[in-house]
Formats: sequence, C-alpha cells, structure tokens
Amino acid sequence: MTVDEVNQAVEQGRPAGLIGHHETFLPLWQFSDNRPAAQPGIIVTRVLNAFVEGMSSNFSPDLVVLWAATEQEELGDREPRSIMFVEEPDLLEWSARRAVAELTH
Repeated sequence: MTVDEVNQAVEQGRPAGLIGHHETFLPLWQFSDNRPAAQPGIIVTRVLNAFVEGMSSNFSPDLVVLWAATEQEELGDREPRSIMFVEEPDLLEWSARRAVAELTH
C-alpha cells in the first residue's frame, strides 16, 4: 500500500489511526494475532477525547502520537503505547489529561 492508500483507509475508519504531519500512527493491536483482552476502542477513545477536549482548536494528532511514544513519569517512566492494554484505562486517561494540562499552561 502507498502512504496515500493507508491514509485514505484510516480516514474511512479501517484501520484506526491518527494521520499526523509526518507520519500516520497505526496502533499495533489491530495487526496482532494476540489481541488484548481490554477493549481497545474504549481506551483509545478516552485518550483521544482527553486531547480533543483539552486542546480544543489546538488539537493535533501529532500531540497524541508524541505523548504515546514518550516515557511518562506518572506511568513509571513507561511509554503509554507500550502499556496501553496492561494498565487501567483511568490511569492512561489521567496521563493524557496531565499532558494536555502541561501543554495548555
């Protein structure tokens, strides 16, 4: 698939992803044979809502990708993407809201 084909598929909702300025973030759980027991859609929706609600017109998918790929102190210096389906959704949403608070102040 070309980059344009991937982006078009993401825009149509399959697979789920965030199209940023320089990359498209495609969560690996969509491609794994060992899908997580947690509800990926619920967790991803809560995290995205934290960014969209908190950033309002300043929202950018790149911010979510950067947060997910950066070690977060409140997550024991782990990257959110590496623990997305191991930790409780409340903890990940709180981490996302904390990141938004830091970005908006």
